[in-house]
Amino acid sequence: MSRTWEFSGAASGGAQPVQGQYWSAQLKVTGTGAVTATVIVEATNTPGDSDSWQTLDTLTVSGTAPQRDFGVGGPVGWASVRSRCTGLTGTGAAAVVVFNAQ
Repeated sequence: MSRTWEFSGAASGGAQPVQGQYWSAQLKVTGTGAVTATVIVEATNTPGDSDSWQTLDTLTVSGTAPQRDFGVGGPVGWASVRSRCTGLTGTGAAAVVVFNAQ
C-alpha cells in the first residue's frame, strides 16, 4: 500500500487509511538551486480527533536540488497516516512524500 502527497508550499496532506505491518517514507524536493524542506509524517487511530496525531518521523532536506530524505519505521499499527509540510523554500521548490506500508 502506498500513499503520495505533493506540496508546493507549507500545507497538510489529507489523512489516508493505512494497511500493513511496516512503514517507510521518502521525501523528494525539486526546484532550481538551493532548496530546503521539512515534512512531518504523522499517524492516528482516530483521524476525526485533531489532537490524536502522533509524529512517526520528521524528514528534512537542504542543499542543491534535487534532494531526498528517507524515514524507516517499525510496525504501523495505525488507522490513518498523513504528512505535513512545515517549511519549503527555494525557487520553484516542490516536495513529494511517498509513504509505503506492507
